[in-house]
Amino acid sequence: MELRQINDAAVFHQAVRRFQAQCPTGSVADNCYLLPHKVAALVAQGRLYQMVLQGGQALAFLVDEGPFYRVHLFVPQQGPHHLDRMRADKPLLAEVVYQDGRMAPRSALLMQALEAGGFQLHQVNRQFRLPIPPLSVLQPKLDALHRRSIQEGFTLTSAQAEDFGQICALWKAYLDPYAFSYATPQQWQEELQAGRLQCIKDGTGAVVAAQQFSLEGKTSQESHLVVAPPFRGRGLARVMYHRWLYSAAQAGCVNAFCWIARDNAPSLAFHRDFIPSNKLSAQYVRTF
Repeated sequence: MELRQINDAAVFHQAVRRFQAQCPTGSVADNCYLLPHKVAALVAQGRLYQMVLQGGQALAFLVDEGPFYRVHLFVPQQGPHHLDRMRADKPLLAEVVYQDGRMAPRSALLMQALEAGGFQLHQVNRQFRLPIPPLSVLQPKLDALHRRSIQEGFTLTSAQAEDFGQICALWKAYLDPYAFSYATPQQWQEELQAGRLQCIKDGTGAVVAAQQFSLEGKTSQESHLVVAPPFRGRGLARVMYHRWLYSAAQAGCVNAFCWIARDNAPSLAFHRDFIPSNKLSAQYVRTF
């Protein structure tokens, strides 16, 4: 199948509008959450492509994530839904979001179309929303956890450029390869400079835990939290979580989001202990 690199954000928006106009009712089901500023950034980075599908019965955009493409798919809500089998030079990944306890018809339709296109279910993740406590609550907890980690010989710090190789090795060793968000070197440099990448080192200076997070408006999202197996159960994840939430609260964020694989029982138990269960709300993401 032909991939066409998109060199102008207007091409993306025009293709979406044209496809919607061609659908029987003008309504489409899609898993695309690319806001205009994100589309513009992907175009500037040379990472956005359109996959040419035969018959015009679906519209597909691919984002180059390094070792795989992330698929943003549009299909008519009123059929037909005979999607061509999709192939590319790298693995294809598609995600479908639905709310806890219910499956919207649009989500079911997208899953049907993806399976027709040769996709198979890889895993199911849950996204949790965590209300961010005030600084007055976070500060004493963070201080106590930080003192404990120092007493045990660990150092919590914002990552520096020289730490990045160890952090990547840790992520690639223990994260699902299709859960890892691969950014460009320039983006990673921006993350480092902004302090949105933190790590914990042992007494030898080796990175034994790492975490990335975003700060956008009133929302912060945590990702890529990994503690090396020999150092688990020692409170390192907890101190990083408090430091992340403290940074988010300082930036004026009111909600935080994190992802947990459905079958990751230890991570789920950690989050339910960290935030009262009545404060947890979830949506699911099925990865194909």
